[in-house]
Amino acid sequence: MSETTLNDKYQINLLQRSVHFQGEEIKIRSKSFELLALFLAHPNELISKETMLSVIWDDVAVDEQVIFQSIKELRKAFGSIDAIKTFPRKGYQWIGDVNLVTQPSSVASSAKKTGENISAASVNQHNQSSKKLGLTKQKKALYLIVALSLLTLIGWSFKQWQNSNSHLKVQRAANYKPVDGSIIVLPVKEHINDRDHKWVRIGAMDQLIQQLPSSSEYGVMQVDDVLDIMKRAQLPLLDFGAEQVGKIFAVSGAELIIETELNGTPGDYQLIYTFRTRQNIERGVLLNADIYDGIDQLAKIVAMRLGIKAAPFNTYHNNLVNQLLAQALDRKNNDDYEATEQYLKSLLEIEPTNLKAVRLLAEVSAYLKKTKQIAALVTSVEALSATQSQLIASDLGQREYGRLKFWQGLNELQFGRTDQALAIFTEATIVANKAQDWLYLGYLAEAQGHLYRSTKQYPLARKFYQLAISQHKIIKCPFGEVNNLLYVAETAFLQNDLELAKTSTAKSLAIAQQRELTSLMIKAKDASAKYNALNN
Repeated sequence: MSETTLNDKYQINLLQRSVHFQGEEIKIRSKSFELLALFLAHPNELISKETMLSVIWDDVAVDEQVIFQSIKELRKAFGSIDAIKTFPRKGYQWIGDVNLVTQPSSVASSAKKTGENISAASVNQHNQSSKKLGLTKQKKALYLIVALSLLTLIGWSFKQWQNSNSHLKVQRAANYKPVDGSIIVLPVKEHINDRDHKWVRIGAMDQLIQQLPSSSEYGVMQVDDVLDIMKRAQLPLLDFGAEQVGKIFAVSGAELIIETELNGTPGDYQLIYTFRTRQNIERGVLLNADIYDGIDQLAKIVAMRLGIKAAPFNTYHNNLVNQLLAQALDRKNNDDYEATEQYLKSLLEIEPTNLKAVRLLAEVSAYLKKTKQIAALVTSVEALSATQSQLIASDLGQREYGRLKFWQGLNELQFGRTDQALAIFTEATIVANKAQDWLYLGYLAEAQGHLYRSTKQYPLARKFYQLAISQHKIIKCPFGEVNNLLYVAETAFLQNDLELAKTSTAKSLAIAQQRELTSLMIKAKDASAKYNALNN
């Protein structure tokens, strides 16, 4: 097979790697042409993006963006026909009509040896094309061999991919250094600037976060965790630069920071992403007609980088809900809990099973000391286990439920109901362990340290503060580590162990200075001055 025609408008010559439209040549890049050949070798078959990467780009380390660029190039080249169909999250299928034009008589005998039947009409047509091109018989035979070899190689590669799919994924993931610390996804920089896309900043950020489960080696910071870290780093929410992003490495345990920017127009979006580690910067772009699909594709790229499988994102895509969540988090970040409460209640009227909103409402209710409201929220989530068991059992459900119970327990503790608080903390710890929510496991241990210190059980208090430090070390969170070192020092002082108080304070001050934690530096210096004064 040397030439293919599409709807009598296009001529594709696999021998010469050329495409003509009504006699005019269309320039197509080499890799895009190889993708075209793959489509033609498997017409009307769904081909996954993983297959395309393996077959066409097996010689280079690239992201899925190269596929979208080539698909866009091919669609532009074959713009007058409907040639390629997209299957969201699955792949692409060539649906254009294909008419094959076979070889001339000069190579008919060799073709017959391979079992091909060649019609006289096809031979004549090819001979006429060959005369126009001025090809010699030897060249035509050589081109035929090249074309057949190309299709054979592509077909073989396709089968090889199907037989070794899982192995390849591991191999690609192995190209990257494992993350040991925490992963921080920053708010999306949205440059479309219309009311319909305001939800993207927080909503798309949350969609990406929810598809990246934590592991025993690292933790994925949730939306409100990230906003707290940004506040600690004095990073503006709307417009931050590369130098400011670098500050996050200092004040947090971040080992991988993911930045995203959304450009383009509806139906033609460009999602630009940047992966930052302490040693390296990696950038790419995804072209997509739908924002949600673009974020899903980015989640798969991140997951491949981590050597994991992206979790499904099952939350109903509601732009209004995302916008209300963004407004609620903005108000919470400014400590405006009454306004935060109203936005979250509005959100839950639209989407009552939004567990993140329920948990955030419990948190602001604890600040507002609304015990009954917290109890009602916990009851509503526990009631979902009968009707929404999959939601509650999911990683997202377990994480949010564990955090919800934490805030319920903390509310009990602030009213001095220590027995109730301890029972709730114990239950929350079991759930948080299942979800590998290292940040809140640290918070839970810290809260229990406070509980035991308030009841003057100082050895137990120190034990839980030390446990909190170990949990924060998993995600390399210096803020949690410094805070709990100061709590250890305070507890040691209450036990008249001045030496431990001084050494713990000195260690906390060194970490706070190294990580540029200004507020904790002040606390550590004050504590150090207090304990040193007692020694004189």
